[in-house]
Amino acid sequence: MSFKNKNKPKKHFKFIFLILSSEKYPSSLNEKTQHKTWVSDLGSDSIAIFYKGGKSHNFEKNYLTLEVGDSLKDIGYKTIAAFDWLVENFSFDYLVRSNSSTYINVKEMKKYLFSNKSSKPFYSGRKTSYENLFNYAHGSCIILNNFSVLKILENQNNWDHNLIDDAALGKLFHSIKIDLVNKEVKHVDSEILTGHIERIHVAYRCKMELSGYPRFLDKYFIEATHNILSDKNINRKLRYYRIIFNLIKKINLKYFYITYYRKIYYKLTSMIPSTLKEFFKKINY
Repeated sequence: MSFKNKNKPKKHFKFIFLILSSEKYPSSLNEKTQHKTWVSDLGSDSIAIFYKGGKSHNFEKNYLTLEVGDSLKDIGYKTIAAFDWLVENFSFDYLVRSNSSTYINVKEMKKYLFSNKSSKPFYSGRKTSYENLFNYAHGSCIILNNFSVLKILENQNNWDHNLIDDAALGKLFHSIKIDLVNKEVKHVDSEILTGHIERIHVAYRCKMELSGYPRFLDKYFIEATHNILSDKNINRKLRYYRIIFNLIKKINLKYFYITYYRKIYYKLTSMIPSTLKEFFKKINY
């Protein structure tokens, strides 16, 4: 799976930021903005690598292409292949697995990792529960050390590819008694258009459809997050954004789904007896 140049020693990085990439909309739009914002702040102790599936192996301009499928069900295979390639080609202390809609607060992330030095596997991120069976770090920002990555590779045959990758990783770690350390990831919403943002978070999720906006606006919220955290005066720009973006949201079908359809869905499911829900959870698990 790897294509290491055995004539060269491994280059060491303190931090590796591994970003799940895709040819699908709006990934490429967001990745360009990531390059111009937080990736440009990494420093010499770090590297950002964007990884995706393809028909052949290639590593060029910090883009890693792996001979793995590129669909949603292939993310687990792709992530394991990327971890394997990284271990073969680099040495590192920490690895942050993220995606194209996440902004990494580099300063806070490094501070957090330095304060959690360990010679044991370290697994952290926003705690999410899978059917009350185990906890996992949400895929927007999965924080690991090198010992954790090695444990994943050692136990990759136990990875449940029927689950989405972040849940599968949580299940694997649960089975080998590696606990999740909760670390909140901020979900960016309309509040940022007022110029306010909490600076304490290690990462900011800018998947704006969750707030009713169309996905092509993700990149503008990533950029706004960067500019506010960098103390740039963008108040005038934000005033325009508030007017234009909120108008776009009002005519976005996703907004109507979030506002109305979801309420109807939860109202209907609330009528199903809890014993029946538990039965279906067990047989599906």
